[in-house]
Amino acid sequence: MEYMKRVISQPIVLGVFLFFVFLIIVFFSFSLFSQEKEVDYTHLKKDSDREYIVLDATIPQFNLSSSGVSELNKKIEKDFLFYRGQIGVTYDIKSYLSSSILSLVISFTYTEEGNTLYETTKYCTYNYDLENEVILSDKELLDLYGLTTKHVKKFLEQKFKNFYYHQLSKKQIDSSSSYSYFLQSKGIDNYMDNTSFAVEKGSLVCYRPFYITPVNDDYKNFTTKDFRFVVVK
Repeated sequence: MEYMKRVISQPIVLGVFLFFVFLIIVFFSFSLFSQEKEVDYTHLKKDSDREYIVLDATIPQFNLSSSGVSELNKKIEKDFLFYRGQIGVTYDIKSYLSSSILSLVISFTYTEEGNTLYETTKYCTYNYDLENEVILSDKELLDLYGLTTKHVKKFLEQKFKNFYYHQLSKKQIDSSSSYSYFLQSKGIDNYMDNTSFAVEKGSLVCYRPFYITPVNDDYKNFTTKDFRFVVVK
């Protein structure tokens, strides 16, 4: 009888042990997922009662009392109302908290008047250093990463060349198409035109929209996700 109890109890103990192992794995998996999940602007808390960014009649605003924030919020409101008034506009609001850098990213996609061939996307980004309580310009943001606009320009040039050669290799564009024609079809005269910057989970991100047209089935080969370039991970 004693032997029978030991035989029966062993599977039970093993089952309980495996169950606890399973719970531990689930807990750590959930924790990892939570850490990697994109931070939503409605959950950026300064403390239990205050949010860093709030919506004021659908317009995102920095909820800070620091010097210069009032003027920044006026600029956000002006930009937001202008682009939201464009033809067929859709927009998206995201924000990121990386160490002390708070970034607000608003993207607008719309149809420019008189142009029905493709949509235009505009990124408006606003960056704030919570520790030093200062608004960060694009130059100041690049300085934090030890970069200049020349570095970013060279980086973007390589990225667009990668796009070009990839399309050539996949025969998505005619082999006779030159790189300059490729840039022209994307509406790119200067790599740094229409660039915006933000910090996402510690990474420096450059937003550089370009034309996605029916020509060469661009809609199959590119999406607005391709406007996002991670300059520094």
